[in-house]
Amino acid sequence: SDFKLYLTSPQLADMTTSMQFPPTKIHILDTTESLKSTTQSFIDHFNIAQNLSNKMKFEVTNELERPLNSKRKLNYLIIPPTLNSEYPSSVEKRLIGHYMSKSETTIIACCGGVLKLAHLGVLNNKSFTTHWMFKKELIDKYPHITPTLNRRIIESGNIITAGGVLSYLDIICLIIKKRYGIKLARDYNPFVQGPGIREFQIPPLEKRTDHKFLKIFEYFDKCPISDLTLKSIANAQSMSERSYQRHLKEVYGTTFREVLIKYRVAKTKMLLEESIPIKEIAYKLGFQDDVSFRRFIKKELGMPISEYRALIQAL
Repeated sequence: SDFKLYLTSPQLADMTTSMQFPPTKIHILDTTESLKSTTQSFIDHFNIAQNLSNKMKFEVTNELERPLNSKRKLNYLIIPPTLNSEYPSSVEKRLIGHYMSKSETTIIACCGGVLKLAHLGVLNNKSFTTHWMFKKELIDKYPHITPTLNRRIIESGNIITAGGVLSYLDIICLIIKKRYGIKLARDYNPFVQGPGIREFQIPPLEKRTDHKFLKIFEYFDKCPISDLTLKSIANAQSMSERSYQRHLKEVYGTTFREVLIKYRVAKTKMLLEESIPIKEIAYKLGFQDDVSFRRFIKKELGMPISEYRALIQAL
């Protein structure tokens, strides 16, 4: 009690806080190929966060400045964004492998950093996301794993993957939420004018002129919506239904049902870009009501149509 007389109230508060809230230990596994601006932004933003509240404390290091000793205990090992898909170095393999086995450590990979986990095989049988630009490479190199690219952040066990370059803001919000609660995450987000923990990524807008089904789509555009059936289209092509299905399979590698789904999705995207009301789009595409249309789009796009519309309006 005598000791406390020599401490000011703020000092007592700081002591209490340090005892109740141990620091969150974070290491950024950056390399010369990492986006330096993002690595520094992680460090800066964690400093900003802990200055907002004495309940938050972060110990953040990065590999290029202070190489990680695997004996150090970590809460989060972050693989920052890169613009390429280089294979992990021997140091990265060792550290990722080591901390993957630690239950107290979560591995976070952002943007191109996610491909390092794919190269190591740790994404097998796991749900994950990354930036849209890596979709083709992932499909070509790793056909047995499937990214969910509409998602901004995906948690799968002790692995968290995040989408585009700016997803580091979402990651910081997520870490604050998990370590210190939703209230402090909400306090941090408006202070930095951040996007919050966004559930979906802005989807890429496909150019219809590049679509391999362009000729079929152009033909569908000319048909009354009531004629968009296998029977009607086959008759118009002077074919039987079976012959038309065989034609689609041989030429386009698809079925009538699949190409009709693709047409409806492509048409929906185009009409949403033109700000056509959802009920009107549903009617134009032959749905009985907007409820069934919304259900269809949510299944095909992986997100509610209202969310998709909000995202493309942000472009």
